[in-house]
Amino acid sequence: IKEAEIKEISKEIKKQVRDFDINEKLLSDLKALRSEIASEARVPAYIVFSDAALIDMCRKMPRNSAEFLEVSGVGKAKLERYGEKFLKIIRRYI
Repeated sequence: IKEAEIKEISKEIKKQVRDFDINEKLLSDLKALRSEIASEARVPAYIVFSDAALIDMCRKMPRNSAEFLEVSGVGKAKLERYGEKFLKIIRRYI
């Protein structure tokens, strides 16, 4: 096995461990909210937030707007548009 392959395998294992260490119910609730918002706006769900952003929310468990901005894929516009709705769900799990 080449060193590059070992690094790639290691990277994948670390990702799987991180993904395993999230609350699946919270992720499900966040996906449901995302689907509801996307449906109302008539846009694909990934336009609201990607799966990676939702998983990062589950990992970071932001409690306020400043912490929500630290989530991958969240900028000022998405914070203003969706932040409080997603934070409300996250707070149920804190």
